[in-house]
Amino acid sequence: MPKEFWAEAVYTAVYLLNRCPTKVVQNKTPIEAWSGRKPSAQHLRVFGSICYVHIPKEKRQKLEEKSEKGIFLGYASQSIGYRIYSLKTGKLIISRDVEFDENAAWNWKKKKVEYQNIMVPTRWRQNTIPEEHEAEGSQSPPAPQTSSPRTTTPSTDEQSSSESPPRKVRTLREIYETCNFVTMEPESFEIAVKEKEWVKAMEEEIRMIEKNKTWDYEFKRSEIEPTLYIQTQGNDNKLIVSLYVDDLIYTGNNEEMIKELKEDMMKTFEMTDLGKMSYFLGIEVTQEENGIFILQRKYTDNLLKRFKMDGCKPVATPMVANEKFTKEDGTPNADASTYRSLIGSLLYLTATRPDIMYATSLLSRFMQSPSQVHYGAAKRILRYLQGTKDYGIQYEYNEDSRLIGYTDSDWAGSVDDMKSTSGYTFSLGSGIFSWSSKKQDCVAQSSAEAEYVATALTTSQAIWLRRILGYMGEYQESPTEIFCDNKSAITMAKNPAVRRFCVYWAARLLMLIVFRAFSFSVCENSVEG
Repeated sequence: MPKEFWAEAVYTAVYLLNRCPTKVVQNKTPIEAWSGRKPSAQHLRVFGSICYVHIPKEKRQKLEEKSEKGIFLGYASQSIGYRIYSLKTGKLIISRDVEFDENAAWNWKKKKVEYQNIMVPTRWRQNTIPEEHEAEGSQSPPAPQTSSPRTTTPSTDEQSSSESPPRKVRTLREIYETCNFVTMEPESFEIAVKEKEWVKAMEEEIRMIEKNKTWDYEFKRSEIEPTLYIQTQGNDNKLIVSLYVDDLIYTGNNEEMIKELKEDMMKTFEMTDLGKMSYFLGIEVTQEENGIFILQRKYTDNLLKRFKMDGCKPVATPMVANEKFTKEDGTPNADASTYRSLIGSLLYLTATRPDIMYATSLLSRFMQSPSQVHYGAAKRILRYLQGTKDYGIQYEYNEDSRLIGYTDSDWAGSVDDMKSTSGYTFSLGSGIFSWSSKKQDCVAQSSAEAEYVATALTTSQAIWLRRILGYMGEYQESPTEIFCDNKSAITMAKNPAVRRFCVYWAARLLMLIVFRAFSFSVCENSVEG
């Protein structure tokens, strides 16, 4: 390599050393110690390898070459991209649209490439096994003479589901056998006692309850949230338990109560104590002195791999600004099964990612017959997740536990039925813990009405949250503020004269009247009930 490129080699070496573990910073990489995030190694390439830089269609004619040959010299420092030396112009290029041939290198003495031209781009299949992972002693088949394997940095357009596994075909007999099997549960106790099988099942369940002494634990079940149980001792000591199927988490302010519950449950049931909670239902939990941080990094990685987007280029937003979708957009239909699986996975991810709530709920309206436009928008969310894998929610310890709500809406955002979308979020001293994005059930005649309907939905959620917090002992002594950015909606909520004439909004006005019964107040930028 010529001497003029030695500085690039040194810069690349430093770039790689900053991403290698070291004992100096407690077995972390220097970049992780500096930024607090683990670096990704998916974009690393062989230094000095041959590569091809994509030429945008705006910079070339129809019959001109679509790529420019170059040599990989490192990584861009101010942006996401690669530093490429162009063999055609002799200039340095920074680009993200690059395809690499890491098995080939430029011969600087002969000034020609020591490999054969690649006529047709090749792709790695997901099940392709690299040579370095093959078993020892096995012989690899001879390499083809017309092409050589390449690793690529694919763009979003290259990501497709055309290589999905074949679907299983069932015979008519299997379908008929499935249709002949029907299970029904009795609707009442009187109907159940008429069947011997149900009587036997009920007796067996009662025996198990008595054997496990289920009624011995003095827990009070919440009438508002069925999965929530609480045990109190005196006025201050509390033990809160949340039960989901066979998974159980608990917390409290008394160590003796927690220890007693743990010992009793271990004696009575076949349970495994996983210690301090760090992972629950796909959610990663980090508990530190200053607070709790939750995220779904592992779930996000698996989601990107499942839909072959683990090598995609990240984008800054989950949706294009002011983008509208319709049921019939004129594009071919996408695979409905794949689309539903993707949207369902994204909806589960919204448990810790409120930033994709609106985009995901919007695309969930087209699961019956999705188009390629809808599928492309869903893949854009995956591209957004590619660059925000480490995003989560931080809950800090503080004495301020005031419930605060925020509400907003888009007027006539749905092109098909001209309905608006309501959205809200609530915080309790630090990070947000409750959020939603839902299409309204009526057609708003104005933006003020759309905001008013969204505020009514937020009010309903605020009442429910206040009751939940009161049940757990976190009573909201002060009024709850709900912030709205529409002055007309705020004026209608404040003005009693307007309320008397708004018969059309009677139900929502009633909700705001209930809102007042819970002693909610108003500030200059919030809504009063």
